[in-house]
Amino acid sequence: MMPDRSTLRAVAVAALKAANTIAEDRVYPSRDRAVPAGRDEPAPATLLVYIFHTRGVGIAKGGTNPAFDVTTRLVIEARLENADLEKLDADLDQVETQIKDALLRSVTFVAFFSSIAELDTQVEYRVDGNRHVARLAVMIAGKDREEYEATFETDFTGADIFTDAGNRYDPTGTYSPPFPYSPRPSPRTSGPDGRIEIGGKINVDV
Repeated sequence: MMPDRSTLRAVAVAALKAANTIAEDRVYPSRDRAVPAGRDEPAPATLLVYIFHTRGVGIAKGGTNPAFDVTTRLVIEARLENADLEKLDADLDQVETQIKDALLRSVTFVAFFSSIAELDTQVEYRVDGNRHVARLAVMIAGKDREEYEATFETDFTGADIFTDAGNRYDPTGTYSPPFPYSPRPSPRTSGPDGRIEIGGKINVDV
């Protein structure tokens, strides 16, 4: 079963902070965070961690618990700026490598998935006054399986099993069966007659 979104983000944030990337401790588990631009000096590098997309493909057959092969796409978005475009490109290359190393070499992070299915990087540039501003997004797609077991209002503690045969019967007797059903009335030419031929109980420890 996949971890919840907040747990996955928290583990990724912890791994990135421990890796001491160029963003240092400016790593946040949310996409919805304002990152102020620098004024006299370029703003320091910042990393934002969020779940971009989750998709499950059903694998269960009819009559079984719902089950899915789930792909979760986690994005680590780096926001950087610099007046020197060459320096900005060098920082982008560095932070991309740092992000991948921090997460894909992390036993704790990788253990959340049965496999890493995709790895993708996208970069966008814009000019803001005398600064070049870049957004680098590393997407890591992990696969796992989710199954949803049925829940019952009452715990199952056991079962009573009885057999009232149709080919063994008393033509005229009157019996009180141990559970509600309607025996054939007498005189009868076949069962069930309300008499239990075979019975037993199964107790389940819960």
